[in-house]
Amino acid sequence: MTTKVLETREPLISAYTSYGSIFSLMEDRLWPWVYNNFIQIRFAPNWRIYTFDHHPILLKNCPGIAFHSLPQEMVVQTGKTLKQIIIDAIDMGYYLYIFVDRYYIPQSDSYQKEQHIHELFIFGYDLERDVAFVADNLQNGKFVQTSCPFVELEKGYWTIPADFDFWTEVRFLKRKADYECKLNLENIAASIESYLHSRKTFDLVEEQECEFGLESLDRLLDYVGNPELAGHYLDIRPFHFLYEHKLLMATRTKYLMEQERVAFDQSLLGQSINLEKQYMYLRNLVLKYNVKRDQALRDSIYQKLENNLGEERQFLSALLRHIQSNEAEGVVAGNGL
Repeated sequence: MTTKVLETREPLISAYTSYGSIFSLMEDRLWPWVYNNFIQIRFAPNWRIYTFDHHPILLKNCPGIAFHSLPQEMVVQTGKTLKQIIIDAIDMGYYLYIFVDRYYIPQSDSYQKEQHIHELFIFGYDLERDVAFVADNLQNGKFVQTSCPFVELEKGYWTIPADFDFWTEVRFLKRKADYECKLNLENIAASIESYLHSRKTFDLVEEQECEFGLESLDRLLDYVGNPELAGHYLDIRPFHFLYEHKLLMATRTKYLMEQERVAFDQSLLGQSINLEKQYMYLRNLVLKYNVKRDQALRDSIYQKLENNLGEERQFLSALLRHIQSNEAEGVVAGNGL
């Protein structure tokens, strides 16, 4: 077989490669697990990014995806090239998830310019063109599918420093056939409360001290309003992440009402959709500012973010009351994963 492309879908969220990979692979029966999670957020100071809670382990703990990893020393022991490992894996129905140096990835802004170690999702190959089919946040942070020459992939993988195992491991992903997910209203309510009240999540291993929930976004307000950074570029990533957080909350709210897990409330549903739109507007305002560098635009971004956070607090408090009301009336939460 000269060409093989594994099935993917348009991901609902893709702010980071791992999210894009999960949502590209997922089947509809995984939605309950998604809605049980992806609520609490954290700011990781060492990475200087906002993420969903449990960011590093979401991919390996997704109930609908089988996850296996191979240390680089075992990759070497096989005596195979990365190209052959990719072909063998794809032929067996496995997607791959690796780190590469974007210096060698033609579609990247870092190509032939600077070292930039980043994740890459691989879902197919074409031997006649000698390319692999890959996906990553390559177009100004947008998650896109494209092709990459095998020769460049080999360089991009094998030239990564062996400083960290997670850089050099080769991960294999496959859709599971047998799994079950159930909505867990108790978990959803607890996560919303943790987000609203900025409660810390206690990790099994704390690699860095993070900030959590709504209070962590005070840092973003300080960043936008810092007079010393007037006219400077604004990192678009947190604003796109917040938009996707609201997008997912809007679909979650609609799903809960459609499944009759909370009472239908047109006003509440409208608030969730409006919040999604307001955060999209905010993200687009940041994109506009990064082109014009107009201080008036930056001031508008600060005000818009502050207003959005206030409206979000009101909406989530109302949604939480709806969920708790249903639980109090005897709705069984279920044993969600």
